[in-house]
Amino acid sequence: FEDLDVQQKGSVDVAAASKTLGEEGAKQLVAELDTNQDGVVDFFEFRQGFSKLPDSVLHAIRPVEELEVKMSKDELVAPATRGGDVARDASLNEMITNYNSKRGRRKYINPYEDRNAPVFKTVLYKLKLGGNRANPDDWLPRDYWVNKVGGVCWHSATENRSMLYLSKKDLGRAEIEDVETGPDSIYPYVFRVCPRQVEGKPAEPTEFAADSKEGKDFWMSQLLAMQAEGRALLAGQAGA
Repeated sequence: FEDLDVQQKGSVDVAAASKTLGEEGAKQLVAELDTNQDGVVDFFEFRQGFSKLPDSVLHAIRPVEELEVKMSKDELVAPATRGGDVARDASLNEMITNYNSKRGRRKYINPYEDRNAPVFKTVLYKLKLGGNRANPDDWLPRDYWVNKVGGVCWHSATENRSMLYLSKKDLGRAEIEDVETGPDSIYPYVFRVCPRQVEGKPAEPTEFAADSKEGKDFWMSQLLAMQAEGRALLAGQAGA
């Protein structure tokens, strides 16, 4: 939305969107998203409707090449003059591992495929990596849903694409934890998902908050049920 709202008015009309999309693309965007027919698209209309936009419009807003990680892998390779500092080398290796881990777990999906249709869908608040629970700016509201095959999907506002967070088998390897919060968190209803990579190494855990206790309990019950199904699938594969 920020890419289109260049004047930071909190809404986008055809004239503003034309600077990024061209006139035809801008007209298409407003026609698709302007639900109250007032000639402009505000953030809430954009958020509700962006998953319905055709790929041609999405790519014009944020071209594919801009979706790549900003840091190239070459930037993480130590020059030949390094190597004598053990602590620095260890830190560098950790950076490369985190880079490869994040790249390897990025799974884009087509939200229009039947398998990715939501069984249920809500907004969850995702805590930024290394974020402070007491800081509202560190909690990112995102649409999350469970698809028809038991995967957890979400829509990345940064990349403006739908993505698979964890498949059912991924959930089978993961840990789902209730998080007790106190005054240190602006959201009291928090749970944590701790994924594991295929080789068994732990990945970065993510904390999520729901709007209510009932919402948190429902998400945790669904995740734990899919975790059990995922573990059964993995056990069946191991015994085959």
